[in-house]
Amino acid sequence: MPSSFARPILWDIYQEHLDEAAWLWGDWESSLDSAVYSIADVAIGPEERLLAHLDGLVLGGVKVAEKLLVPALSEEDPGLVAAAAWALVQAEDADHQDKVIEALAAGGPAAPAIGRALGLAPRADISRLVPLWEGGSPALRGLIIDIFTPRELEWVRQRTQAALLSGKLALVSSALRSIRTLRDEVFKDHVQLSMQLDDPQGLRAALSAGVCLGLKVTWDVCRMAADAQGEASRFPLGLLASSSDPNDRALVRAKVADPEVAVHALWALGFAGDVEAADLLVASLDKAGQVAAEALSAITGVTVDGRLRKPGETHGPDEEEVGTDDPPPVVHPEDSLPEPDADAIRQWWSAERSRFKPGVRYLYGQARSAEIIRAALLGAPTWRRDILALELAGTKAGVPKVDLRGFAKDQLKQLRAT
Repeated sequence: MPSSFARPILWDIYQEHLDEAAWLWGDWESSLDSAVYSIADVAIGPEERLLAHLDGLVLGGVKVAEKLLVPALSEEDPGLVAAAAWALVQAEDADHQDKVIEALAAGGPAAPAIGRALGLAPRADISRLVPLWEGGSPALRGLIIDIFTPRELEWVRQRTQAALLSGKLALVSSALRSIRTLRDEVFKDHVQLSMQLDDPQGLRAALSAGVCLGLKVTWDVCRMAADAQGEASRFPLGLLASSSDPNDRALVRAKVADPEVAVHALWALGFAGDVEAADLLVASLDKAGQVAAEALSAITGVTVDGRLRKPGETHGPDEEEVGTDDPPPVVHPEDSLPEPDADAIRQWWSAERSRFKPGVRYLYGQARSAEIIRAALLGAPTWRRDILALELAGTKAGVPKVDLRGFAKDQLKQLRAT
Protein backbone atom coordinates (compact mmCIF):
# COMPACT_ATOMS: atom_id res chain seq x y z
CA MET A 1 0.00 0.00 0.00
CA PRO A 2 1.24 3.52 -0.68
CA SER A 3 2.59 5.32 2.34
CA SER A 4 0.70 8.49 1.63
CA PHE A 5 -2.27 9.69 -0.36
CA ALA A 6 -2.71 12.91 -2.29
CA ARG A 7 -5.48 15.00 -0.87
CA PRO A 8 -8.37 15.61 -3.26
CA ILE A 9 -8.52 19.11 -4.69
CA LEU A 10 -11.56 20.98 -3.49
CA TRP A 11 -12.34 22.62 -6.81
CA ASP A 12 -15.34 24.56 -5.53
CA ILE A 13 -13.09 26.27 -2.97
CA TYR A 14 -10.58 27.37 -5.59
CA GLN A 15 -13.32 28.46 -7.97
CA GLU A 16 -14.70 30.59 -5.17
CA HIS A 17 -11.24 32.07 -4.58
CA LEU A 18 -11.04 32.98 -8.28
CA ASP A 19 -14.55 34.43 -8.46
CA GLU A 20 -14.03 36.49 -5.33
CA ALA A 21 -10.59 37.67 -6.46
CA ALA A 22 -12.02 38.73 -9.83
CA TRP A 23 -14.70 40.87 -8.18
CA LEU A 24 -12.38 42.22 -5.50
CA TRP A 25 -9.77 43.22 -8.08
CA GLY A 26 -12.23 45.70 -9.58
CA ASP A 27 -13.32 46.82 -6.12
CA TRP A 28 -9.69 47.39 -5.15
CA GLU A 29 -8.99 49.42 -8.31
CA SER A 30 -12.03 51.58 -7.51
CA SER A 31 -10.83 52.05 -3.94
CA LEU A 32 -7.75 53.86 -5.27
CA ASP A 33 -10.12 56.61 -6.45
CA SER A 34 -12.48 56.64 -3.49
CA ALA A 35 -14.32 59.49 -1.80
CA VAL A 36 -14.20 57.76 1.59
CA TYR A 37 -11.15 55.45 1.75
CA SER A 38 -7.72 56.69 2.75
CA ILE A 39 -4.80 54.62 1.50
CA ALA A 40 -4.59 52.99 4.94
CA ASP A 41 -8.28 52.07 4.67
CA VAL A 42 -7.58 50.47 1.30
CA ALA A 43 -4.77 48.40 2.80
CA ILE A 44 -6.88 46.88 5.58
CA GLY A 45 -10.08 46.68 3.54
CA PRO A 46 -10.41 45.79 -0.15
CA GLU A 47 -6.71 45.03 -0.58
CA GLU A 48 -6.42 42.67 2.37
CA ARG A 49 -9.44 40.70 1.18
CA LEU A 50 -8.16 40.62 -2.40
CA LEU A 51 -4.71 39.36 -1.40
CA ALA A 52 -6.21 36.65 0.79
CA HIS A 53 -8.08 35.17 -2.20
CA LEU A 54 -5.09 35.60 -4.49
CA ASP A 55 -2.86 33.78 -2.02
CA GLY A 56 -5.48 31.04 -1.83
CA LEU A 57 -5.16 30.56 -5.60
CA VAL A 58 -1.37 30.40 -5.37
CA LEU A 59 -1.63 27.66 -2.76
CA GLY A 60 -3.69 25.59 -5.21
CA GLY A 61 -0.51 24.66 -7.02
CA VAL A 62 0.02 23.38 -10.56
CA LYS A 63 -3.32 21.63 -11.05
CA VAL A 64 -5.34 24.70 -10.08
CA ALA A 65 -3.10 26.86 -12.26
CA GLU A 66 -3.58 24.65 -15.31
CA LYS A 67 -7.31 24.03 -14.90
CA LEU A 68 -8.54 27.42 -13.67
CA LEU A 69 -5.94 30.13 -14.06
CA VAL A 70 -4.39 29.62 -17.49
CA PRO A 71 -7.81 29.40 -19.24
CA ALA A 72 -8.89 32.57 -17.42
CA LEU A 73 -6.18 34.56 -19.23
CA SER A 74 -8.34 34.59 -22.35
CA GLU A 75 -11.52 35.77 -20.62
CA GLU A 76 -13.03 39.24 -21.07
CA ASP A 77 -13.53 40.22 -17.41
CA PRO A 78 -10.49 42.40 -16.51
CA GLY A 79 -10.68 41.46 -12.84
CA LEU A 80 -10.72 37.76 -13.66
CA VAL A 81 -7.79 38.10 -16.06
CA ALA A 82 -5.72 40.18 -13.66
CA ALA A 83 -6.35 37.86 -10.70
CA ALA A 84 -5.40 34.79 -12.73
CA ALA A 85 -2.27 36.43 -14.14
CA TRP A 86 -1.11 37.63 -10.73
CA ALA A 87 -1.58 34.21 -9.14
CA LEU A 88 0.25 32.48 -12.01
CA VAL A 89 3.21 34.84 -11.74
CA GLN A 90 3.36 34.41 -7.97
CA ALA A 91 3.43 30.59 -8.15
CA GLU A 92 6.30 29.02 -6.22
CA ASP A 93 6.01 25.38 -7.30
CA ALA A 94 6.14 25.97 -11.07
CA ASP A 95 7.04 28.66 -13.58
CA HIS A 96 3.98 29.91 -15.48
CA GLN A 97 5.38 33.31 -16.38
CA ASP A 98 6.01 32.54 -20.04
CA LYS A 99 2.32 31.64 -20.47
CA VAL A 100 1.31 34.95 -18.91
CA ILE A 101 3.69 36.87 -21.16
CA GLU A 102 2.46 35.00 -24.23
CA ALA A 103 -1.08 36.07 -23.36
CA LEU A 104 0.11 39.65 -22.95
CA ALA A 105 1.89 39.60 -26.31
CA ALA A 106 -1.24 38.30 -28.01
CA GLY A 107 -2.88 41.65 -27.28
CA GLY A 108 -6.63 42.06 -27.26
CA PRO A 109 -8.90 43.18 -24.42
CA ALA A 110 -7.08 41.06 -21.82
CA ALA A 111 -3.67 42.69 -22.34
CA PRO A 112 -4.10 45.74 -20.06
CA ALA A 113 -5.27 43.53 -17.17
CA ILE A 114 -2.32 41.19 -17.65
CA GLY A 115 0.03 44.16 -17.77
CA ARG A 116 -1.46 45.50 -14.55
CA ALA A 117 -0.92 42.14 -12.83
CA LEU A 118 2.69 41.93 -14.01
CA GLY A 119 3.33 45.40 -12.68
CA LEU A 120 2.01 44.46 -9.25
CA ALA A 121 3.31 40.91 -8.79
CA PRO A 122 6.55 40.96 -6.73
CA ARG A 123 7.80 37.73 -8.31
CA ALA A 124 7.31 38.92 -11.90
CA ASP A 125 10.47 38.50 -13.97
CA ILE A 126 9.92 41.57 -16.12
CA SER A 127 13.23 41.03 -17.92
CA ARG A 128 11.32 38.49 -20.03
CA LEU A 129 9.37 41.40 -21.51
CA VAL A 130 12.45 43.01 -23.04
CA PRO A 131 12.41 40.88 -26.24
CA LEU A 132 8.84 42.06 -26.86
CA TRP A 133 9.89 45.71 -27.00
CA GLU A 134 11.36 45.70 -30.49
CA GLY A 135 8.60 45.05 -32.98
CA GLY A 136 5.84 45.13 -30.39
CA SER A 137 2.68 47.09 -31.05
CA PRO A 138 2.48 50.63 -29.62
CA ALA A 139 -0.09 49.42 -27.09
CA LEU A 140 2.19 46.58 -25.96
CA ARG A 141 5.22 48.84 -25.68
CA GLY A 142 3.13 51.30 -23.68
CA LEU A 143 2.20 48.55 -21.25
CA ILE A 144 5.85 47.57 -20.94
CA ILE A 145 6.79 51.16 -20.03
CA ASP A 146 4.07 51.20 -17.37
CA ILE A 147 5.32 47.90 -15.94
CA PHE A 148 8.99 48.95 -15.94
CA THR A 149 8.63 52.49 -14.58
CA PRO A 150 8.32 51.59 -10.85
CA ARG A 151 11.10 48.97 -11.07
CA GLU A 152 13.60 49.69 -13.86
CA LEU A 153 13.52 53.45 -14.32
CA GLU A 154 16.84 53.71 -16.14
CA TRP A 155 15.64 51.19 -18.75
CA VAL A 156 12.57 53.38 -19.26
CA ARG A 157 14.65 56.56 -19.45
CA GLN A 158 16.63 55.19 -22.37
CA ARG A 159 13.44 54.56 -24.37
CA THR A 160 11.29 57.52 -23.38
CA GLN A 161 12.37 59.92 -26.12
CA ALA A 162 11.71 57.40 -28.90
CA ALA A 163 8.32 56.64 -27.32
CA LEU A 164 7.43 60.34 -27.23
CA LEU A 165 8.36 60.71 -30.90
CA SER A 166 6.39 57.66 -31.99
CA GLY A 167 3.16 59.57 -32.60
CA LYS A 168 1.20 56.62 -31.17
CA LEU A 169 -1.18 57.72 -28.42
CA ALA A 170 -0.89 54.64 -26.21
CA LEU A 171 2.90 54.75 -26.28
CA VAL A 172 3.15 58.53 -25.90
CA SER A 173 0.77 58.50 -22.91
CA SER A 174 2.81 55.82 -21.15
CA ALA A 175 6.02 57.76 -21.77
CA LEU A 176 4.42 60.92 -20.36
CA ARG A 177 3.34 59.02 -17.24
CA SER A 178 6.90 57.82 -16.75
CA ILE A 179 8.17 61.42 -16.80
CA ARG A 180 6.34 62.07 -13.53
CA THR A 181 8.87 59.70 -11.98
CA LEU A 182 11.84 60.54 -14.20
CA ARG A 183 11.50 64.32 -13.76
CA ASP A 184 14.22 64.82 -16.37
CA GLU A 185 14.26 68.27 -17.98
CA VAL A 186 15.63 66.83 -21.21
CA PHE A 187 12.03 65.92 -22.06
CA LYS A 188 10.59 69.43 -21.59
CA ASP A 189 10.09 70.18 -25.29
CA HIS A 190 8.44 66.82 -25.90
CA VAL A 191 6.08 67.31 -22.98
CA GLN A 192 5.11 70.79 -24.16
CA LEU A 193 4.39 69.45 -27.65
CA SER A 194 2.26 66.67 -26.15
CA MET A 195 -0.03 69.23 -24.54
CA GLN A 196 -1.75 69.47 -27.92
CA LEU A 197 -3.21 65.98 -27.48
CA ASP A 198 -6.99 65.80 -27.92
CA ASP A 199 -7.34 62.63 -25.84
CA PRO A 200 -8.31 63.47 -22.22
CA GLN A 201 -6.09 60.77 -20.70
CA GLY A 202 -3.15 61.71 -22.91
CA LEU A 203 -3.61 65.38 -22.02
CA ARG A 204 -3.83 64.49 -18.34
CA ALA A 205 -0.50 62.68 -18.58
CA ALA A 206 1.05 65.67 -20.40
CA LEU A 207 -0.23 68.17 -17.83
CA SER A 208 1.00 65.99 -14.96
CA ALA A 209 4.44 65.74 -16.54
CA GLY A 210 4.43 69.50 -17.15
CA VAL A 211 3.71 70.22 -13.48
CA CYS A 212 6.52 67.90 -12.39
CA LEU A 213 8.96 69.59 -14.77
CA GLY A 214 7.88 73.09 -13.76
CA LEU A 215 6.69 74.14 -17.23
CA LYS A 216 4.82 77.45 -17.00
CA VAL A 217 2.91 76.70 -20.21
CA THR A 218 1.21 73.85 -18.32
CA TRP A 219 -1.04 76.33 -16.55
CA ASP A 220 -2.03 78.08 -19.80
CA VAL A 221 -3.02 74.74 -21.31
CA CYS A 222 -4.80 73.78 -18.10
CA ARG A 223 -6.93 76.93 -18.24
CA MET A 224 -8.01 76.06 -21.77
CA ALA A 225 -8.65 72.41 -20.84
CA ALA A 226 -10.90 73.53 -17.99
CA ASP A 227 -13.42 74.64 -20.63
CA ALA A 228 -14.09 71.00 -21.52
CA GLN A 229 -17.51 69.61 -20.70
CA GLY A 230 -18.30 66.77 -18.32
CA GLU A 231 -15.68 64.42 -16.90
CA ALA A 232 -12.91 65.84 -19.13
CA SER A 233 -12.97 69.06 -17.08
CA ARG A 234 -12.37 67.38 -13.72
CA PHE A 235 -8.59 66.99 -13.72
CA PRO A 236 -7.70 70.44 -15.11
CA LEU A 237 -10.12 72.06 -12.66
CA GLY A 238 -8.46 70.16 -9.81
CA LEU A 239 -5.03 71.37 -10.91
CA LEU A 240 -6.19 74.97 -11.23
CA ALA A 241 -7.76 74.86 -7.78
CA SER A 242 -4.41 73.74 -6.37
CA SER A 243 -2.65 76.67 -8.05
CA SER A 244 -1.02 79.36 -5.95
CA ASP A 245 -2.51 81.94 -8.34
CA PRO A 246 -5.78 83.38 -6.91
CA ASN A 247 -7.02 83.98 -10.47
CA ASP A 248 -6.91 80.24 -11.17
CA ARG A 249 -8.93 79.52 -8.07
CA ALA A 250 -11.42 82.21 -9.08
CA LEU A 251 -11.79 80.49 -12.47
CA VAL A 252 -12.75 77.26 -10.71
CA ARG A 253 -15.28 79.07 -8.54
CA ALA A 254 -16.87 80.54 -11.66
CA LYS A 255 -17.30 77.06 -13.14
CA VAL A 256 -19.68 76.09 -10.33
CA ALA A 257 -22.35 78.09 -12.19
CA ASP A 258 -22.06 75.76 -15.21
CA PRO A 259 -24.42 72.81 -14.63
CA GLU A 260 -22.38 70.63 -17.01
CA VAL A 261 -19.27 70.78 -14.82
CA ALA A 262 -20.57 72.04 -11.45
CA VAL A 263 -19.98 68.78 -9.57
CA HIS A 264 -16.38 68.61 -10.85
CA ALA A 265 -15.74 72.25 -9.94
CA LEU A 266 -17.11 71.67 -6.43
CA TRP A 267 -14.84 68.66 -6.01
CA ALA A 268 -11.90 70.72 -7.26
CA LEU A 269 -12.56 73.53 -4.77
CA GLY A 270 -11.44 71.16 -2.02
CA PHE A 271 -7.90 71.84 -3.28
CA ALA A 272 -8.31 75.62 -3.25
CA GLY A 273 -8.21 75.81 0.53
CA ASP A 274 -9.26 79.45 0.85
CA VAL A 275 -12.22 81.10 2.57
CA GLU A 276 -13.78 82.07 -0.77
CA ALA A 277 -13.90 78.42 -1.83
CA ALA A 278 -15.35 77.37 1.53
CA ASP A 279 -18.06 80.04 1.30
CA LEU A 280 -19.10 78.80 -2.14
CA LEU A 281 -19.13 75.18 -1.01
CA VAL A 282 -21.42 76.02 1.89
CA ALA A 283 -23.67 77.94 -0.50
CA SER A 284 -23.75 74.88 -2.79
CA LEU A 285 -24.83 72.31 -0.22
CA ASP A 286 -28.35 72.24 -1.69
CA LYS A 287 -26.96 71.69 -5.22
CA ALA A 288 -24.54 68.80 -4.82
CA GLY A 289 -24.41 68.35 -1.09
CA GLN A 290 -22.28 65.23 -0.78
CA VAL A 291 -19.47 66.52 -3.00
CA ALA A 292 -19.64 70.05 -1.61
CA ALA A 293 -19.48 68.81 1.99
CA GLU A 294 -16.53 66.52 1.30
CA ALA A 295 -14.66 69.37 -0.39
CA LEU A 296 -15.46 71.61 2.58
CA SER A 297 -14.01 68.90 4.81
CA ALA A 298 -10.83 68.91 2.71
CA ILE A 299 -10.44 72.62 3.50
CA THR A 300 -11.63 72.84 7.09
CA GLY A 301 -11.23 69.33 8.47
CA VAL A 302 -14.88 69.18 9.56
CA THR A 303 -16.33 65.66 9.66
CA VAL A 304 -19.78 65.20 8.17
CA ASP A 305 -21.19 63.11 10.97
CA GLY A 306 -23.41 63.40 14.02
CA ARG A 307 -25.65 66.44 13.83
CA LEU A 308 -23.99 67.52 10.54
CA ARG A 309 -25.22 64.39 8.79
CA LYS A 310 -28.72 63.50 7.70
CA PRO A 311 -30.00 60.21 9.13
CA GLY A 312 -30.04 57.31 6.68
CA GLU A 313 -33.13 56.89 4.56
CA THR A 314 -34.74 53.70 3.31
CA HIS A 315 -36.38 53.42 -0.09
CA GLY A 316 -40.14 53.79 -0.12
CA PRO A 317 -42.52 51.16 -1.52
CA ASP A 318 -43.33 53.30 -4.56
CA GLU A 319 -39.74 53.56 -5.77
CA GLU A 320 -38.87 51.49 -8.81
CA GLU A 321 -36.58 48.51 -8.38
CA VAL A 322 -33.90 47.71 -10.94
CA GLY A 323 -35.30 45.07 -13.28
CA THR A 324 -33.56 41.82 -14.13
CA ASP A 325 -32.91 42.94 -17.71
CA ASP A 326 -32.12 46.56 -16.85
CA PRO A 327 -28.53 47.76 -17.17
CA PRO A 328 -26.73 48.08 -13.85
CA PRO A 329 -26.98 51.55 -12.32
CA VAL A 330 -24.01 53.86 -12.78
CA VAL A 331 -22.10 54.16 -9.51
CA HIS A 332 -20.07 57.30 -8.79
CA PRO A 333 -17.43 57.61 -6.05
CA GLU A 334 -19.48 60.32 -4.33
CA ASP A 335 -22.40 57.91 -3.92
CA SER A 336 -20.66 56.46 -0.87
CA LEU A 337 -20.41 59.84 0.88
CA PRO A 338 -22.75 60.67 3.77
CA GLU A 339 -25.66 62.99 3.07
CA PRO A 340 -24.95 66.28 4.86
CA ASP A 341 -27.50 68.28 6.80
CA ALA A 342 -27.13 71.56 4.89
CA ASP A 343 -28.72 73.75 7.56
CA ALA A 344 -26.56 72.29 10.33
CA ILE A 345 -23.37 72.78 8.29
CA ARG A 346 -24.31 76.36 7.48
CA GLN A 347 -24.76 77.01 11.20
CA TRP A 348 -21.40 75.38 11.91
CA TRP A 349 -19.66 77.49 9.26
CA SER A 350 -21.25 80.68 10.56
CA ALA A 351 -19.76 79.95 13.97
CA GLU A 352 -16.36 78.72 12.77
CA ARG A 353 -15.64 80.93 9.74
CA SER A 354 -13.70 83.53 11.72
CA ARG A 355 -11.01 80.92 12.50
CA PHE A 356 -10.02 80.82 8.83
CA LYS A 357 -7.97 83.83 7.75
CA PRO A 358 -8.35 85.50 4.35
CA GLY A 359 -5.35 84.92 2.11
CA VAL A 360 -4.39 81.67 3.85
CA ARG A 361 -4.95 78.32 2.14
CA TYR A 362 -5.97 75.43 4.38
CA LEU A 363 -5.83 71.67 4.09
CA TYR A 364 -7.92 69.70 6.59
CA GLY A 365 -8.03 72.71 8.90
CA GLN A 366 -4.30 73.46 8.87
CA ALA A 367 -2.39 76.11 6.94
CA ARG A 368 -1.13 74.51 3.76
CA SER A 369 2.53 73.44 3.67
CA ALA A 370 4.59 70.70 2.09
CA GLU A 371 4.52 68.80 5.37
CA ILE A 372 0.72 69.00 5.61
CA ILE A 373 0.31 67.88 1.99
CA ARG A 374 2.58 64.90 2.65
CA ALA A 375 0.44 63.96 5.63
CA ALA A 376 -2.68 64.22 3.46
CA LEU A 377 -1.24 61.66 1.06
CA LEU A 378 -1.66 59.24 3.96
CA GLY A 379 -4.94 60.44 5.40
CA ALA A 380 -6.99 62.04 2.61
CA PRO A 381 -9.57 60.14 0.55
CA THR A 382 -7.77 58.51 -2.33
CA TRP A 383 -9.63 60.55 -4.97
CA ARG A 384 -7.65 63.59 -3.77
CA ARG A 385 -4.17 62.06 -3.75
CA ASP A 386 -3.19 62.55 -7.40
CA ILE A 387 -3.73 66.33 -7.34
CA LEU A 388 -2.10 66.59 -3.91
CA ALA A 389 0.97 64.72 -5.16
CA LEU A 390 1.21 67.06 -8.14
CA GLU A 391 0.84 70.09 -5.87
CA LEU A 392 3.70 68.73 -3.80
CA ALA A 393 5.73 68.30 -7.00
CA GLY A 394 5.54 72.06 -7.49
CA THR A 395 7.27 72.71 -4.16
CA LYS A 396 10.94 72.47 -3.33
CA ALA A 397 10.10 69.55 -1.06
CA GLY A 398 9.34 67.39 -4.09
CA VAL A 399 7.27 64.25 -4.36
CA PRO A 400 7.88 61.14 -2.26
CA LYS A 401 8.86 58.12 -4.33
CA VAL A 402 5.50 56.40 -4.24
CA ASP A 403 3.50 54.62 -6.92
CA LEU A 404 -0.03 55.94 -6.38
CA ARG A 405 -1.46 52.99 -8.34
CA GLY A 406 0.52 50.34 -6.50
CA PHE A 407 -0.61 48.11 -3.66
CA ALA A 408 -1.60 50.19 -0.65
CA LYS A 409 0.66 48.25 1.72
CA ASP A 410 3.65 49.19 -0.46
CA GLN A 411 2.55 52.80 -0.71
CA LEU A 412 2.34 53.05 3.07
CA LYS A 413 5.90 51.76 3.39
CA GLN A 414 7.13 54.21 0.75
CA LEU A 415 5.38 57.19 2.33
CA ARG A 416 6.46 56.37 5.88
CA ALA A 417 10.08 55.99 4.72
CA THR A 418 10.23 59.58 3.41
